[in-house]
Amino acid sequence: MTIQEAVKQRLTEYPIYRERANKSEFIARMLREEFGLDNMTLEKLTKMLPRVNSIDTAWRHVLQKNPHLQGSDYGNKEVLEQEKIIELGYEIGTRKLNI
Repeated sequence: MTIQEAVKQRLTEYPIYRERANKSEFIARMLREEFGLDNMTLEKLTKMLPRVNSIDTAWRHVLQKNPHLQGSDYGNKEVLEQEKIIELGYEIGTRKLNI
């Protein structure tokens, strides 16, 4: 099952998670199920997600502003994104592949 299919299935089963206000809990529940994080409460995972997003944003910002800190794959963002899109089973649509 692709990630899209899993998300669609859960949104169909649990309409409460269609609301933006419940997105973090939805993501936390999926992570807990996928990675077997049974010892971590859903509440704690839900509270972690905004911090995870903030760290991700800061990471991207720092690398953009400090080229000397960029990894060897930094310039390959588009290709890496496209490969991940295919791996996750998303439909490519009109986006051009450079692979």
